[in-house]
Amino acid sequence: MKCEVDYCIYNRNFSCILNKIQIDSTGMCEECILISISKVDLEFLKEKQLQAVKTDWM
Repeated sequence: MKCEVDYCIYNRNFSCILNKIQIDSTGMCEECILISISKVDLEFLKEKQLQAVKTDWM
């Protein structure tokens, strides 16, 4: 099944690796488990990505 939740542990290349999933009344996957990332790591990765974008556009 196609998956758009990139931070879900079951997402691989925008496909769910589970054989069976349950969809709730809002259309969301009930099995979704989001990864945790520390604030420090998140800020580091955001800055790194921002620098890459600036390099590509300059």
